[in-house]
Amino acid sequence: MIIKNLKKLILIIFIAYSCLISNVLCLASFAEEPFSYNSPEILGMGGVSLIPTEDKVPLVYNPGGLAYLDRMRISAGLFSFGLNKDILDFYNLYKEDEMKDILDGKKDWEDASPDLRSKMLTHRIGGLRIGSDLNVMFPIKAVGNFGVGIYGDVKGTIETDKGIYVPTAGLNYRRDFLIVASYARKYKLPVLEDYLEPFAFGLNLKYLQRQKMNDFRTLVEYEEFSFTNLLHKGWGIGVDFGMAYKMFEDRLGFALVWKDCGNTTLKWDNQDSTQILSRANLGVAYKPEKLYYWRDKYISVNDNLILACDIKKIGRYEDFFKRLNLGARLNFWGFSLSGGFNQGYLTFGAGVKLGLAHFNYAYYGVERGVFAGQDVDWNQTFSLSVMY
Repeated sequence: MIIKNLKKLILIIFIAYSCLISNVLCLASFAEEPFSYNSPEILGMGGVSLIPTEDKVPLVYNPGGLAYLDRMRISAGLFSFGLNKDILDFYNLYKEDEMKDILDGKKDWEDASPDLRSKMLTHRIGGLRIGSDLNVMFPIKAVGNFGVGIYGDVKGTIETDKGIYVPTAGLNYRRDFLIVASYARKYKLPVLEDYLEPFAFGLNLKYLQRQKMNDFRTLVEYEEFSFTNLLHKGWGIGVDFGMAYKMFEDRLGFALVWKDCGNTTLKWDNQDSTQILSRANLGVAYKPEKLYYWRDKYISVNDNLILACDIKKIGRYEDFFKRLNLGARLNFWGFSLSGGFNQGYLTFGAGVKLGLAHFNYAYYGVERGVFAGQDVDWNQTFSLSVMY
């Protein structure tokens, strides 16, 4: 029995070491964008995702959290809709008759009004996102916990800026379809097993199908624009490895997750290939029983408050505060309030549970630049989901 447990420990250490080395050595400048699916619950809580979501939909965040599942659970994100302020400005601008005439070639940019010129020569990046998901998770005694998830996510941005003679415009579109098969289980370590709680380990095997389009040209060149001719399709298979550990009656939790272990290669219809780089993420969360506001004076919060922190992309040469997420969430009588810091920017979230239905909203900032505090993009997102 000792030899068997020792083999398991060696295998776990080898996987962890291999993932960490691949994370540190890879160069982010040549990376394909990873699949990301952040719900308003996560975004409102400062982008923290590794520990607090294990009782919701853990598959894409940390497969290790699946090991704590004690009954069958089904969840479906019927829709998730996000946008930023600039996309509303673009929409109002597109509705103007003068702008439509220029895009259709009925009017030259040189004849545009000063008001339209001022609006178009302003640097803006409008963003829009739509997503949905379906997850089925179930435990099998003496074997482990299993899960299957299907995710759809569509993101698009439009950007305008000054050009030499006429404004420039950039369009970016990405549609991801992801299928995840997960397995997780708790294990007693062969050392100090009488003192340590079981460690949870999980694996994701995932299939990603992606469509994307990136285009940049002057405003007048969009008269000849063809979306389908610029669209590329690709696919790839990847693996995630996650660990979780809880102590003090599940009040303190730790998580360590390697996403896209060994890098995930995407093969494209133009015979090209790109990689989603491996990344290591560390998380910690705490559920206090009491909140002290004076000596021997406190408010009992039981399991209604959670405080958490994530550090993403450990070992990468990126600004630390861009990789830092801090958050808190308070649950009471079917309602929830959350807040935190995402990449140094304040976030706010709210939710309500009505039977099986969950409504959630989040307002949050995202850093566009290379370091926190450089160029913030403020976003809002809404979602409706059901959970059994």
